[in-house]
Amino acid sequence: MLWGTINGYRALNLRGCGSLQVGSKADLIVVSTRHAHLVPTLRPVAIFVYQGQPGDVESVMVDGRWLLRDGKVLSMDEEEVLREADRVSREIWVNYFKDHPDLKPDGFDNGLTG
Repeated sequence: MLWGTINGYRALNLRGCGSLQVGSKADLIVVSTRHAHLVPTLRPVAIFVYQGQPGDVESVMVDGRWLLRDGKVLSMDEEEVLREADRVSREIWVNYFKDHPDLKPDGFDNGLTG
């Protein structure tokens, strides 16, 4: 499996990466294959690459630090990020409809135009 680990990092001219050993940087994802869309799991990497979904990722470690663990984001306040994304996207849509008065926001959440 060197083609996807050590040799991949060498191709990018990155040293000290691509293997699990003391002193190496550790990036890791934990994927659940216990979902109907991933069965049968005869070739785990291929099945995840071609049929995997974001919800299949249970945990993520980057440079030895857990960013996602058991489905819970640890690296940021996920709820705050979602609130801000919602606020900004609503503001963009409101401005879009103001700039295009010929378009009506039919089917949009009432909070968009209110």
